[in-house]
Amino acid sequence: MHLKLIETIMAIIIMVFLGYSMRRSGLLKYGDAKSLNKIVVNLTIPSLIFMALYRIDISVISSLMPIPLICILIGLIRA
Repeated sequence: MHLKLIETIMAIIIMVFLGYSMRRSGLLKYGDAKSLNKIVVNLTIPSLIFMALYRIDISVISSLMPIPLICILIGLIRA
């Protein structure tokens, strides 16, 4: 379990470092951020969510049930 967590965190750190290095070296321009953001929002994040849902252990779902109920309750109170 911890190995997967470390693997995920390291992948994020490496991607941030690569982006920073590419920007510093001039490979990426300031305007490239808009295109990259579209790729991340429309492709990468949905893929990440899908993979996370695919790998989830269904037995823990019942313990997570209070979270959406709390969110709904807070939404009703604040609205």
